[in-house]
Amino acid sequence: MDGSVLDKKHSIDQFTDLKHSAGQFTDLKHSAGRFTDLKHSAGQLTDLKQSAGQLTDLKQSAGRFTDLKQSAGRFTDLKHSAGQFTNWKHSAGRFTDLKHSAGQLTDLKQSAGRFTDLKQSAGQLTNLKHSAGQLTDLKHSADQFTDWKHSADQFTDWKHSMSLFVRLKA
Repeated sequence: MDGSVLDKKHSIDQFTDLKHSAGQFTDLKHSAGRFTDLKHSAGQLTDLKQSAGQLTDLKQSAGRFTDLKQSAGRFTDLKHSAGQFTNWKHSAGRFTDLKHSAGQLTDLKQSAGRFTDLKQSAGQLTNLKHSAGQLTDLKHSADQFTDWKHSADQFTDWKHSMSLFVRLKA
């Protein structure tokens, strides 16, 4: 073969190689485009995954908020129960005070009863003293009567003696 034909063939082969390389470059570029798309899709998937994660966090936060709200409700109930317990305790305290006052009233009533009994006993003692006074007066009167009777007896004796004396004198 002629050198120029060989050169020409060589040039055609080089052109074919170049064309083939260009095709490979196009394929590579196309693959790079697909890789970019894939990378972009992967980015979107990452964003989607991240959004799903945020949604999960949001859902979890909502759950925690619900739990917190429920706990707040329980705390309110507990606070309300504590308030009712305080009111009950306060009422129980008042009842104790009332019971104590009733006890004091009972003691006072009992003391008043004892005072009445004491007053009644004092009255009976006064009556007894009065009766004793009357008895003393009666005894005194009896003594005076005895003295008078004794004097009368002496007078009778004197009169009798005088009578004897008059008879003896005569």
